[in-house]
Amino acid sequence: MGVFGEAGRYEEALDLAQKQNWDIVVLDINMPGRNGLDVLEGTETPASRARILILSVCPEDQYAIRSLKLGACGYLMKEGAPKKLARVISKILKGEKYVSPALAEKLVSYIGLTLRSLFTRLCLTVSIRS
Repeated sequence: MGVFGEAGRYEEALDLAQKQNWDIVVLDINMPGRNGLDVLEGTETPASRARILILSVCPEDQYAIRSLKLGACGYLMKEGAPKKLARVISKILKGEKYVSPALAEKLVSYIGLTLRSLFTRLCLTVSIRS
C-alpha cells in the first residue's frame, strides 16, 4: 500500500480522481474550494472506478449516510483512524463497505422504523379501502 497522489483543493482532487486508475481514494470532506462530497459527486465517470473512503472529522450523523448514498464505500472518523485505516482500506478493497458499529446500529434502527412506518401506512390504506 502506498500514497500515489495528493490534492489540496477541490479542483486538484477531482482532476486526479478522474484521470488516475487507483483502486481506492481516501477523501476528506473538508478541503479548500468545495468539499469532498462535491468531489465524490463529480467522480461518477467511467474512467474513475476507484472505491472511495471518506476520512473526516465531521460527525457521522452529519455526513456518513449522504456520503454512502453518493457512492462512497466507507466513512471513517479521523478520531480513531490511525489504528483502523489499514484494516478499513483492506475491507473496502475486498468489495465490502465500512461504517462504524455505532452508525450500523443507527442504520438498522432507521430501517426498522421506516419499514414499520411503511407497513402501518399499507395497513391503513387497506382498511380505508375495505
